Amino acid sequence: MAEMERAFGCNTCRCTGFRPIMDTVKSFAVDASADLCQKVRDIEELNICKKTNAACERKCSVKSVDSDWSILTDDSIKYDSQDTIVLDTDDNHKYFKVYNEDEIFNTLRLNGTDSYMFIDGNTGKGLYDDFDYPRVLIDISSVKSLKTYKFDQNLILGANISLQDCITIFKDAAATRSEFAYLAEFAKHLDLIAHIPVRNIGSIAGNLMLRDGLGSHKLLKMTEFLKYDMCGRLVVSVELPPLSSKYVVQSYKVMPRHQNSLAIVNACFVVKVNSKTNVIDDAKLVFGNISADFIHATKTEVYLKGKNFLKDDTVQGAINLLNNEIQPKDIPPQQSPECRKKLAIGLFYKFMLKIASSNAAPRYRSGGNLISRPVSKGHQDYQTDKSLYPLNQPVHKLEAKIQSAGEAQFANDIPPMPHEVFGAFALSTVASGKVDTVKTEKVLKIEGVVAVYTAKDIPGKNSFTKPGIQLQMEDEEILATDIKFCGQPVAIVVATTEELAAKVAKQLEITYKDVRGTPPVLTIDQAKKDSKRYSPYSDGIEPKSKGNNVKKIIKGVYQIDAQYHYYMEPITSVVVPVDERFEVYDSCQWMDLTQIAVAQCLGIKESDVVVKVLRVGGGFGGKISRNVQAVGIDDDGKIQYLNATIVEDDGCSHNENILAYVAQGFPNCYDPSTFSLKTAAVLTDLPSNSFARAPGTAEGISSIEHIMEHIAFTVKKDATEVRKLNMRTEDNDLPPLIDDFKKETDYDKRAKEIDQFNKSNRWMKKAICISVMSFPVIYYGNYSGMVSVYRGDGTVTVTTGGIEMGQGCNTKVAQVCAYVLGIPVEYVSVLPHHSFTAANNVFSGSSITSESTCYAVMKACKMINQRLEPIRAKMTDPTWKALVMKAGDEEVDLTAIYMMTDKEEDLSGYNAYAVTILEAQLDILTGQFELLRVDILEDVGLSANPNLDVGQVEGGYIQGLGYFMCEKLVYDKKTGKLLTNRSINYHVPLALDIPAEFNVKLRYNSKNPKGVLGSKAVPYDTEAILGAVEVKLNEMVLTK
Repeated sequence: MAEMERAFGCNTCRCTGFRPIMDTVKSFAVDASADLCQKVRDIEELNICKKTNAACERKCSVKSVDSDWSILTDDSIKYDSQDTIVLDTDDNHKYFKVYNEDEIFNTLRLNGTDSYMFIDGNTGKGLYDDFDYPRVLIDISSVKSLKTYKFDQNLILGANISLQDCITIFKDAAATRSEFAYLAEFAKHLDLIAHIPVRNIGSIAGNLMLRDGLGSHKLLKMTEFLKYDMCGRLVVSVELPPLSSKYVVQSYKVMPRHQNSLAIVNACFVVKVNSKTNVIDDAKLVFGNISADFIHATKTEVYLKGKNFLKDDTVQGAINLLNNEIQPKDIPPQQSPECRKKLAIGLFYKFMLKIASSNAAPRYRSGGNLISRPVSKGHQDYQTDKSLYPLNQPVHKLEAKIQSAGEAQFANDIPPMPHEVFGAFALSTVASGKVDTVKTEKVLKIEGVVAVYTAKDIPGKNSFTKPGIQLQMEDEEILATDIKFCGQPVAIVVATTEELAAKVAKQLEITYKDVRGTPPVLTIDQAKKDSKRYSPYSDGIEPKSKGNNVKKIIKGVYQIDAQYHYYMEPITSVVVPVDERFEVYDSCQWMDLTQIAVAQCLGIKESDVVVKVLRVGGGFGGKISRNVQAVGIDDDGKIQYLNATIVEDDGCSHNENILAYVAQGFPNCYDPSTFSLKTAAVLTDLPSNSFARAPGTAEGISSIEHIMEHIAFTVKKDATEVRKLNMRTEDNDLPPLIDDFKKETDYDKRAKEIDQFNKSNRWMKKAICISVMSFPVIYYGNYSGMVSVYRGDGTVTVTTGGIEMGQGCNTKVAQVCAYVLGIPVEYVSVLPHHSFTAANNVFSGSSITSESTCYAVMKACKMINQRLEPIRAKMTDPTWKALVMKAGDEEVDLTAIYMMTDKEEDLSGYNAYAVTILEAQLDILTGQFELLRVDILEDVGLSANPNLDVGQVEGGYIQGLGYFMCEKLVYDKKTGKLLTNRSINYHVPLALDIPAEFNVKLRYNSKNPKGVLGSKAVPYDTEAILGAVEVKLNEMVLTK
């Protein structure tokens, strides 16, 4: 199962929480538990053995010769002797497929070495934002001599052996040859590089530009190789020497997440130790990602020779030398030089503790180890009432099968149409000023380029917003004339292919005028210095009283950075002219605004724009918030007064401001009578981000939770008791939920064990904490639901104005429809969303979309039931099919539409509650941490579908894990350009980042009288309670 988990390092799907995916893939492992196999029993037919054509009996060796992962053999690389294949590509490149080393150098002789590239796995292009292939491409992937290995005195590896095969070779060599035992450590390190699909084709030689003189052979040390001119040269092999047992080898790679990431810092230390005298005879200290000219800590290496590694002055002297030798460069978006320097020194100290082993003081020994992560597991606990089925039934999501099979169609999947063209934005390279000229002459001569449009070509209004409707306060230009941020669309290039449009858009020459001579304003602190950029808002909290028992005053600043959307689906619009209308297939969450924007841009009627949304591949965004607070407390931690100001970075416009939501979320479950909250927003030279998961409320709740942790730390009391002391007494279910959940999860026992662990370990720390949430659910806007019953067979179609974006909205709608009509859920089909049937509907968001659309569909179904009642009364216990057939014969209208609004008398706001207990471990020397266990108790009322609600809880939590712990938007301070704009440097959580034990329970016996059919929304704010992780990690560092 561990191998199956690690195999998913290439999959990014944080909004699912990964847990159900991991359960499924692990069920195919040879060591899968019976419970796990039972949980996913519905896919048992896939578990067929290809040898016996029967169900797998789990008896085959993991090293089966038929395994796709087995090490290559000579038989597997038999290539027929062929002449070089030569192809001329459409974009003026020459491609050569060669089969031996002689052909490689013949190709170089004939074509020159001025512009060429060797290709094996071709994985190197993933490292570069803009990757242009050279003139000559030489495919060497079929050169047999480069894919073999052998042992003489050394292990000689062919340069094109894949990294994944290297791992297998190293493990085998370490297990069978004592002189190569150290390769087990190398295998572990290679396993941290990229992920399996990349390692399967990425070679040792990699994507280097391998060049220099022809035909001769040279054996180079690695330090020589790094400086060697490789023009026209080929790496043929890599040799690894045997090492005696006197050598200790240890490598480290510290990453922002567990897998598939470049190192913050990596290192490898090799020392030869005299076990009798504890003296270091030789040392090699190698570091990565410090600077281009620093690899070996040579001065420290010399110092260590002849020193006793058990003496404190040896270690201290080495650390002092390293402090001088290691001087990292500032290279955004990498971590700061200070961070990388401390981390490098921390790795060296960790290594010294490792070789000291039992000679080190007991309290320090664990510092020599890395945190060990077990195979993840999870438990899901909820009630269902079969008498209500299909309501409350944990059925699978309607689209689950077609999505997992790749058959679900998104806007980006619509097949090409005749005469279809593609558009790509040309973006500004400055953060301020005005567009002066856009030079189109050159690009319009390129074959396949159809047109280049700028602001002057827009026939209607140059704005994609509509001031006056929800969340829209000002116009924002579609194609810029005034530049407000780097990367703003200036023009759109239209071409016959998407690739050509994107390429030409980058080549378009744009000049600017009135560009400010000062760096762009990118932070809240910078913007606050300019009164024109600072706007106080009325959203906030006014205090009703103030305590007079102030014993301590706490002041602090809490900043939450923005989060990138990272959609699974590219943001896509496909527009098709039909008759005199435009049909827009869009990946949006707000059909109404899309319709308005298209119409006003083209200067046409809204009725001439039809918007269709098939489904959306996830939808989030984020804004930066900064909270400054001063809190007066008594000796027990009870708040006497709280003064807080929250400032939001709105980017270049105040559209979609979230401060009202911040003010709603900030009180959380606490008594706000002594709270004074003021809010404000600033304008910066950054794009205005759209909403995130739980916009505003996540920031509000995490801010007050941060304050509670700060109070508890100050008064040295349990944070849970401090929270309960400050909770409101009315309309708050949390106190008994906390007490019950603590007992269920053995909180007190675990807390004592952790306290003892921390006393016994200096460099490894653990923490356990409780976070709570009271999420204010407020209905707003309007959502339509249309239901049509077909008299021929009684089946039903439904369409709504709530966008399906993976949260299961369509599935709950189908269940509610089936429940109200009294039919099987299989009778119900949910159609794509359409602006014709859901005109003027509000955006989908704020956790209420599923509830609101279910309400609209429920009302529409009740209308149909009322129309059917007279027909039913004339019949004797009719079947559904007979009933609707008769109704059709009597021309009864079997289509109903209802628009839910926020004025419904039977709907009112309420609070959704959650309690989370987190246990984490931190390696203080590296900063690496592990979420050992997370237990979440979520109040969802009478769930329409517990399966979906559990998935939303898990996904929200992992979304928050990224938001608070590893996702970071970094901008160039000189230009304002976003630097973390690709998966190589923007790190969303992956499968191995989820809690090792991830348990979710839905509150029992909780029917909501204020919601839809007893349910509650599943707030996205499960991510807000992740703010406590950050606090607890800081506390662990301070724990002595």
